[in-house]
Amino acid sequence: MNNRIHIGIDAGGSKIETVCNSNGKSISCSFPSVNARVAPESETIERICTSIETVLSSLFEQDNDAQGQPVVVCLGIAGAASSQIQGSLRSGISRVSGIPSSNISVVSDARIGFEAAFLDDSTSESSTSASSRDGRMLVICGTGSGCYSFDTDGQILRTGGWGPTIGDPGSGLELGKRLLRHAIADIEAGEETPFTRAIQSVFEQEMNEGALTVPSILDKVYRTEFNAASLAPALLQLAIANKIARAHLENECAGLVTQICRLAGVLKTKNPTVRLTGGLNANSLYSDVLTLDIKSKLPQARVSVAKHKPVQGALHLAQLID
Repeated sequence: MNNRIHIGIDAGGSKIETVCNSNGKSISCSFPSVNARVAPESETIERICTSIETVLSSLFEQDNDAQGQPVVVCLGIAGAASSQIQGSLRSGISRVSGIPSSNISVVSDARIGFEAAFLDDSTSESSTSASSRDGRMLVICGTGSGCYSFDTDGQILRTGGWGPTIGDPGSGLELGKRLLRHAIADIEAGEETPFTRAIQSVFEQEMNEGALTVPSILDKVYRTEFNAASLAPALLQLAIANKIARAHLENECAGLVTQICRLAGVLKTKNPTVRLTGGLNANSLYSDVLTLDIKSKLPQARVSVAKHKPVQGALHLAQLID
């Protein structure tokens, strides 16, 4: 483990976060993300290798002695739960970057998220080793959502995490869609409401004579790379004082809690240790509503927001590679 450069990468739904650690020096960078399940493999490999090259270049500028040291990488990436995708990405990254494939680990984003969530509970071993025995579970609440744990053999146990086509309850994408649908319905009814005003800034360039129109909104949604998750903060802000917006939030959280309870059933526990991760938990209203709903269904559950970002879990796993 000594005299190695360790790189952890979190390629989530919104961005690629990369952290490089060597001899006490830490370098980080961020790029737009990619989903391995839907993006061309060549594009995924190119973006990952660019992030690796960026942190290594910055490191070598600060520490010339680091050049020539072995590089070890752990990549956690959305949409890469299958061993086939992981193996193909590992080979491609090795080919483009020149890093030996034996020094590259590719895992799911849930895997590094779980590692980070329970990082304080682990030292020289992976956090998954005892997860199903003590009822640990990770709940991701970001652009997408999902609930994850691991069995005693390290195999993933999951409920949810179905992706944007099927839908992820409680996710930023679903919250944004709720706001968008409500606002469009209000516009069709000829009403100006808090919901129409909430999306105004997002669609201001598509306005017609100062008023939002349904065709202009649909054009932006379907003719551009529009991400409905970008509207989630607007719904959360509206939900502070608006009862209808609050109901939208509660309904989405309830769907996610159903998945949490289902995973607790798989783990055969009524008192799981639940760690929440993902960007939505930075919003106190979201995390409070979700936590209260979890506690109402699983009163003995221990619920908290993870202290460490998933990229730190990836870095830790890189440090465990022999």
